[in-house]
Amino acid sequence: MTIRRQIPNGISEDLVVENLQIVEDIFSSKWLAKKSNGQHTIKKLWNRRDYLATIELFTLGNALKLLLNSGAEEWVKGYAERVKKTKASDQVGVSYEAIAASYFMEFHDVQMPPESQPGYDIVINEKKLSFLISCKKLLPSEVPRKVDSKAKEIEKEFIILMKKKRITGLRLLILGAKEGNIPTPNRCMSVVEDMLQTKKREVKTESFTFTLNHIGESDLSQRRISYQFNMLIPQKKTEQKRFENLFGKAYKNLMKHTKEKSSGNFLKMLMVSLPEYISMQKTEKWIRENFKSHYKGLSCVLLTRAIPVQSTSSSFLSLECKPVFNIQAENSLLDKIMNKEFSYFKLQIPIGTVSSEESKQMLKSDDGSMDVSNFYCFQRAVVSYEKHGDSLEVNFNYKPNFYYQVDFITDHNTPPISLAPIFPPEFTTVLL
Repeated sequence: MTIRRQIPNGISEDLVVENLQIVEDIFSSKWLAKKSNGQHTIKKLWNRRDYLATIELFTLGNALKLLLNSGAEEWVKGYAERVKKTKASDQVGVSYEAIAASYFMEFHDVQMPPESQPGYDIVINEKKLSFLISCKKLLPSEVPRKVDSKAKEIEKEFIILMKKKRITGLRLLILGAKEGNIPTPNRCMSVVEDMLQTKKREVKTESFTFTLNHIGESDLSQRRISYQFNMLIPQKKTEQKRFENLFGKAYKNLMKHTKEKSSGNFLKMLMVSLPEYISMQKTEKWIRENFKSHYKGLSCVLLTRAIPVQSTSSSFLSLECKPVFNIQAENSLLDKIMNKEFSYFKLQIPIGTVSSEESKQMLKSDDGSMDVSNFYCFQRAVVSYEKHGDSLEVNFNYKPNFYYQVDFITDHNTPPISLAPIFPPEFTTVLL
């Protein structure tokens, strides 16, 4: 296999080749290359060349390798068949089962139940204990997708306006006041055009606050448009309800299919992957409150969020993990730990770090920092530099969804040399 993609810092090209070869062997190069109707998650990742797609495929390949080495050949074969046949949301769900299992395999005895086994997806055997774990991935709702789509329309009109006015280097922030309320492109550009004419820095309406200033970069190209656009819309309360519904259905299904496994040696768990815009702290709080009167059959819930990290020197993944123990459980995991029947779960990912702390989502500006954890956030910036001289080197200050390009002008008698790194289309994970 020839690698023609970005390779993240910290892993060798040989290891990337090894793990991606496993993905190719399981699905076949012919199937991965064949165009299909709709949006096929694995194929989309396979045909991307950015570092974030490489991280996700590398992690998936590592998971499948560990499962094959553990004797789960039939499960892996069934996994490939299910991914090829199911809709996008199910492809993500079953892939998460494989990846979640791999997190434990370095330190624990992990088994995959037969495909025909409903209710739970992973079994971890530890001394005399068996953990029955149901894995669920909470997918983003329609609302952030609508916010993203409308923001891209506004962004397009913003670029047209800057070209019309022959200006560059503007930063536009639209801050919503009402949950789920999204502005229209025409209304936004009317406000922005008035701000440019009156030189107002901020305009507040009943529903939105518009802030317009300069992005604060030097050496900007005069040949191309540079800009930054942020739109923040308060999250709808229905996001929490979506988690509650997923949690309740998974719990009922787990209990329904494990009635015969009710002795003290069986501990039942849910493992839920959250989108990065969903607060782990709020979710944990809801779980703890409901453990007081409900869900006594659950010993523990493990919440996870996969957060991409990009800096000038490195690119990796931060897996945020938060165990929530049920002290009211019929079969308490905390009691097992206190009695030294079990220590703690140890998780390992093939690239990046595992953290028990939730990262804060902050928006930085000239006026300071703003916590945007309770917002749907859109951010995109295109920064075009112009560099004069013989050097073809420049360092970028990497930020999520910032796209950089450089025009190197070495001789005024020759056209500039234009370079732009490969960036992910969106700064978020799909499978993890």
